[in-house]
Amino acid sequence: MNLSTLVCKRFPLIVICSFLLAGICFCNSMAASETSCTGLQDEVNPLLQVSRLTQCLDHGQLSMTERIQTLKQRADLFIQLGRQLQALDDFNSALKLNPDDVECYNGRGIAYKRMGDYEQAMTNYARAMELQEQAIARQPVTRIVVHPEPIISTLEAKPLLPVKILADSHKKTTSQSTGVAVVAHNE
Repeated sequence: MNLSTLVCKRFPLIVICSFLLAGICFCNSMAASETSCTGLQDEVNPLLQVSRLTQCLDHGQLSMTERIQTLKQRADLFIQLGRQLQALDDFNSALKLNPDDVECYNGRGIAYKRMGDYEQAMTNYARAMELQEQAIARQPVTRIVVHPEPIISTLEAKPLLPVKILADSHKKTTSQSTGVAVVAHNE
């Protein structure tokens, strides 16, 4: 039996086996790319981290939150590598997905500062601070503690003496009864 006859008789089996092998290889490469998206903080080489994060972003199997986080991680690495424009691109992409991301505005401020564009840096820092303040204001107050009696009664209060503060010799103490920090000068 010659080779051509063998190939013709076994062709369907060869094709099926080829597709099965290709499917196994594809599934293994998908699993490898998914696992490479986690544990990147253990990698010390920033260029390798950027490469793996890029693979994760190109893979397309990330949730929106994971995509934003991955873009911010890669942007931070770009800043470390001195690639400010690429960092800005990633921060801008993340801001398209979440326009109120404080870390993105802060990161953009860092990138602009390193590029020497201090006006843009200040604008981004100010926006980050504004968003942070809004986030704090939105947080609900969970409990308010009311003391049944005052911490210090007016009868126990002693008159305060003027305090002289010198830059080179002063000592900071905390009052045991009130928890108030006092700066006193020793003469």
